[in-house]
Amino acid sequence: MKGNIKMKRKDILNAETIATWYGGGLWYGAEIKAINDEEITLIEISGETKKPHKLKIYFNNNGAYFILNGRRISLDECIRI
Repeated sequence: MKGNIKMKRKDILNAETIATWYGGGLWYGAEIKAINDEEITLIEISGETKKPHKLKIYFNNNGAYFILNGRRISLDECIRI
């Protein structure tokens, strides 16, 4: 999905997953639904709960990253599906 598309909660939950990230075993992670130049749309998975988020993408010398609940997650750590 490209551009500044407004996605509702239902649309985010039903969108195709393009990458995943697991930070605490199988109980905590994120499913990445869309990426553009400025923001990333994802679903935070914590136990059985799923929360959609739209987060800003930051860049530094080590590459691109986003911040989820105070934790810096590099896009290199995500697994493409």
